[in-house]
Amino acid sequence: MTIVADAYPSAFGAFLIVGHTIIEYLHAEVTELDAQILGCELGSHKSQQTFEALAILVALRVWRSRWATQRTCLRVRSDSVSALSMMINMNY
Repeated sequence: MTIVADAYPSAFGAFLIVGHTIIEYLHAEVTELDAQILGCELGSHKSQQTFEALAILVALRVWRSRWATQRTCLRVRSDSVSALSMMINMNY
């Protein structure tokens, strides 16, 4: 399984690949409340890394039943090294 996530200053998305087929996707707008909780400015490029990490966290939680219930090789892809580094330190 592979999760590919990306974000921009006001939204994020991800898709789940099993084998070579995209089987699910998600897209969400970042709300003012999300930005406030994260201490970020909605729409600012300065918030990009935080929203990239949020995209990965949301995708991992949304699709947890697919990867956590069986022996799985899970890959997470993102163009944000900071978000991937934060993911390594997350507790599931």
